[in-house]
Amino acid sequence: MFRNLLGAAKGALIRAAASTQPLYRSSIKMKILFACSLLLIVLACKSTPVSQTTAAVPSPTPLDPAAKDPLCCDPYANDDLKHAWANFTRDGRYKLARDFAYLYSWGDLGHPYETGHKHLTVLVVDTTKTEPNRFGVVIFSAPEGEGGRYKQYWFYRDRDTPNADIHGGSGYLFVDGCSVRWNASRKQYLCT
Repeated sequence: MFRNLLGAAKGALIRAAASTQPLYRSSIKMKILFACSLLLIVLACKSTPVSQTTAAVPSPTPLDPAAKDPLCCDPYANDDLKHAWANFTRDGRYKLARDFAYLYSWGDLGHPYETGHKHLTVLVVDTTKTEPNRFGVVIFSAPEGEGGRYKQYWFYRDRDTPNADIHGGSGYLFVDGCSVRWNASRKQYLCT
């Protein structure tokens, strides 16, 4: 069947070439070439056997240590910050709420901070509670003039926010869409 179609297409091409009308002849040639190309594509698709593929089961890979520990692998994790985090988590009450639920920010956030020390914002969970309002966001900052020692400041705590969105850009910090800034008179970070 396909050989007959190819033969017919070839014959039509030869007849079109013998025609005396140049415009009509080129139009016919283009149509025949298009038909032949389409026919070849259809034949190629039909002649290739369809193979069934099964999705490969991914092999387990080791977890990225930075997923569970905000201080393991980041270049901003200096000894002062490691000490502050260790003190905060030492008794086991608070821990990282979910993988990668933290952010380093370099902006001043309105807080006079020690040069070369970045802020660390972490979504934590209170492990002593079982109710939904057991999450909080804590910001570690190294106040200017205190030799790089970090302090912890609660942005909020005891809330039902397991999926809090912490992100930054151009030195700004955002938590759940709220721009975070230091309020010097209240000595805390607030939503602005």
